[in-house]
Amino acid sequence: MPTDAPRPARIAGLIAWGVALGLLFVLWQRPGLLMDLVRPAASTTDCDLAAEPCTVPLAGGGQATITVLPTGLPAGRPLSWTVALQGAPDLRPTALEITGLSMNMGITRLPLLPDGEAWVAEGALPLCTSTTMQWRIDLLATRAGAAEAATLHTWSGRAAGGAADASSGTSSGTSSSTASPHGRAPAPDRPATHGDFTLDTAEGALALSDLQGKVVVLYFGYTSCPDICPTTLAAVGQAFDLLTPDERARVAGLFVSLDPERDALPRLQRYAAWFAPEIRAGTASPDHIARIAADWGVAWRKVPLTDSALGYAIDHSTDAMLVGADGRFLAPIAHGTPPAELAARLRQALAEPQEAPTEPGG
Repeated sequence: MPTDAPRPARIAGLIAWGVALGLLFVLWQRPGLLMDLVRPAASTTDCDLAAEPCTVPLAGGGQATITVLPTGLPAGRPLSWTVALQGAPDLRPTALEITGLSMNMGITRLPLLPDGEAWVAEGALPLCTSTTMQWRIDLLATRAGAAEAATLHTWSGRAAGGAADASSGTSSGTSSSTASPHGRAPAPDRPATHGDFTLDTAEGALALSDLQGKVVVLYFGYTSCPDICPTTLAAVGQAFDLLTPDERARVAGLFVSLDPERDALPRLQRYAAWFAPEIRAGTASPDHIARIAADWGVAWRKVPLTDSALGYAIDHSTDAMLVGADGRFLAPIAHGTPPAELAARLRQALAEPQEAPTEPGG
């Protein structure tokens, strides 16, 4: 009898493993499901935002209409987003957060700014595929001091009638097999301050302020990122190639690793220099990195990958940031911005007058 006692336990263990594997398979097929479980109270609307404005109901009353131009959600192009409210005078929209449902595409966070009676943002979808892609768009807002959100599911890469439009996509460096279960990364819980910070690099400590005098492209990511990070850094390197030698001497890149656990300093240095010698790279302790990311409005989170040798991925905001030669934050740079456009923005930043430091007693 004692020899038979462990058998029910083994059977129960096998059943538990089977259920766990089944749940992982479901989450792999639907990477947005966990996000839905995390925020079950959020209203969800299915709408073809590429074809028409979409209206979503708000939990506290009223509704919001989201419009994107140009229509069609074209790949790799900056998009203009507008949020108009109806019947919600006390609601303050703060941001749109975009995540991939068909594929793990990281997080794109678009801060909303007031524009008359509407709220507006600029930013591209982080497209890495020419096939039909489903997205989750969260409208984040506050009402009477409390957080509120509404959720929209939409698509890109579809022609009229719902067919996939291969001509509207970009070349893909990512397979859908890289999708992973993930939830929405927590956005910073306070406004971005865009302050100075110090990183550890292979050459010693490096502060953002050490790069003053140069226009800086600042980007947060990690070296194991399969698609978004190398695409962005390659565009930065190509934009630098389009500058004159004098202009190039007055620009720099700074890559901040959100993965200090794996991104050793020599690895970071080699990774960044591969895209352009002007790109520096560093990281810091997990707590310090969390503070830096919050200061710069970067949303991110570690995502376990049970079916991958990597062990985990990091979902993160996809925008880079343009920092003036005087150290001031100038503007976000949407993922997918063409190198020629980025080079033009660098030239514009180089031509801008710098804020003179305040003299004592002045």
